[in-house]
Amino acid sequence: MKENINEENKNGNNLVKWFRNNAKSFVFLVAGIVIGVLILGAFWPKRVVKLNNGEEVIVDVGNKRITANELYDKLMESNGTEAVFNLVDSYLLKEKYPDLENEAIEFANEQSETIYATYQNYYGYTKEQFLASNGFKDEQAFKDRLQEEFYYEKYYNEYVAGTLKEKEIKDYYKKSVFGEKSIYLFASESKDDLEKVRSELKKNVSFSDIKSKYTSVSCISFDSVTFKDTQSLSETVLEKVLKTSKGKYTEVFSDDAYKNAVVYIVDEKEKAKIEDVRSDIVDILVKSKQESDAKLYYQAFIKLRQDNNLTIYDTKLKDLYDENVKQYK
Repeated sequence: MKENINEENKNGNNLVKWFRNNAKSFVFLVAGIVIGVLILGAFWPKRVVKLNNGEEVIVDVGNKRITANELYDKLMESNGTEAVFNLVDSYLLKEKYPDLENEAIEFANEQSETIYATYQNYYGYTKEQFLASNGFKDEQAFKDRLQEEFYYEKYYNEYVAGTLKEKEIKDYYKKSVFGEKSIYLFASESKDDLEKVRSELKKNVSFSDIKSKYTSVSCISFDSVTFKDTQSLSETVLEKVLKTSKGKYTEVFSDDAYKNAVVYIVDEKEKAKIEDVRSDIVDILVKSKQESDAKLYYQAFIKLRQDNNLTIYDTKLKDLYDENVKQYK
């Protein structure tokens, strides 16, 4: 979507939101991997002390001895299972996409530089401060995490796309796809002012004259609006654009982003054939499904492990995993 006004670039802000939403899980995953290593290390054969019953002591404090079995039980109770399966999934994804390593590295390099710049601009963080405050031991650890994120997202999107039915795609095309349009959007807290704008549009008053006359109204000109602009315009606005033809304008309607608004269609192009917009429709439907069903994410990676014949030998871990899987069926 091309907007014919001078507006601050929002990419940096969107990226800040993206990283805020994911940084915590990044740190937990790194911590989880460490836990996974500890779990394995707790049963490594090089033990210093063994009790008469064969249990291995890892900590001795006061009158208390903590054994490897106790540590294992506690780790399993506190996301130890997550740590193990993060290791499993990371391995499987890299095996699944062996030809995407360079793409993953490029993604990590680009994203890291953008995130560094964003945190510098918004918070005054240096690269080192950013890494330390988000739990990364060095820059490579951060890039490694971004590479993992690339693989996870790649697989998750493909999995959800595979669940789409042809009818869903055709229905979306029929109901929501429209030809590219150029529009004027008028927004204000005052419905009365927008009714006056509608009167001006009826008289064919120019956009520039309306903008000069009604200073309390935000007047925005969009050179290009398509059905794909779901990240830039609200569902309400896109619905109005869809249903309004060239030379027509809408009633005053409520919108979460613009309070009250009116849309005028300046020009429109013919609707594209479904074959030409199929991938765009799939992308939109995938995102919509992901946002509406949190279970999909877990189901995707359960399927990944099943497809690769996951076998769990530790009975406690298997019981925990099987119980967890039941939640997402």
